[in-house]
Amino acid sequence: MSSRSRLAAVALASLLAGVAGTLVVSFTNPFAPRVRTTAQTDSDADGTIRETFTFHAPDDGIAATHDGHPSKPVKAFPAGIGLLNDPNLRAGFVLLAKARNRDGEVVGFASEMEEVAPQSNIMQGRMQMLSTWTLELPGRGTIFMYETEDASEFAKKVVVPALALGKTWDQPWTFTTTTGPRPDGRGTIVGGTGEFEGITGSFVEVTHLKRFTPDGQLALTMELQLAYRKAETAATGSRSEL
Repeated sequence: MSSRSRLAAVALASLLAGVAGTLVVSFTNPFAPRVRTTAQTDSDADGTIRETFTFHAPDDGIAATHDGHPSKPVKAFPAGIGLLNDPNLRAGFVLLAKARNRDGEVVGFASEMEEVAPQSNIMQGRMQMLSTWTLELPGRGTIFMYETEDASEFAKKVVVPALALGKTWDQPWTFTTTTGPRPDGRGTIVGGTGEFEGITGSFVEVTHLKRFTPDGQLALTMELQLAYRKAETAATGSRSEL
């Protein structure tokens, strides 16, 4: 074999080895490289960090389920999803959605789990829930939160007229559903992982409603407005204002 032939053979072998290596890595490690999304925050003079996450419906919804009752304002999706229709689960609601920062960039995902309070009756205009949120922010960590909610005004003004009278709500309306459990009416940030380990603070859930139809189609933007301190700042300031 001539030197030119040997050189060509070596080049071809190197190319094939590179292709094979790429295929092996693709099959053995099919996940994308881990990324860390940039935090978009504001800070108060006392060290409180403020950060807001948003969700657009219907675009950011991944899945939702409940007992399947037609009076529920959010329909279960996607088609064929399991329902919480066992006797001990009928008060439950689960939502999974993408989470965006204040500039609209997708930076994570969130799950909400609700238990409808016993005194609730949507068609009578009473809509109260005990809710937990888990925010998963890849590369940063996880935040776990708890709130009590009262969406009775939403039920009276929007849901009942839509379901009972066939009226579509088609105008902008902003409202806050968080009522506690804190004395100041805000929800509690329970804890976190990663950069949020040792986090303390509070939050509110704010809805910017645009449209609601009798068949349960929603158009809205929901915000989780957080005020928190991380472990290193929580020890140096008052927690009463969080």
